[in-house]
Amino acid sequence: MVMKFCDFKVLDLPKQAYIVYQKGVYLGERSEGGLFVALYSICNFYVEIYCRFNTGEIVKLIGFHNDLMLEPYLNRISITKWLGQELTIAEQ
Repeated sequence: MVMKFCDFKVLDLPKQAYIVYQKGVYLGERSEGGLFVALYSICNFYVEIYCRFNTGEIVKLIGFHNDLMLEPYLNRISITKWLGQELTIAEQ
């Protein structure tokens, strides 16, 4: 069964977290305001999980469709592992 964004949004935090950990594809991580933020993809949307560094407690989850919200992760994602080769970017 495909999870729809509108169905995900109405779930409580523990159910959302369960679905992300079971069905989500981990994409990256960052820190913000003293919190660890992990990014996951689920079907046609993304979810950020905000956790405390010291306890791992989930503080909040944010689901979104907007690709612009991926910007904080772009410099951290390496595509070479998917291509299986090293990429060289020529400066112009």
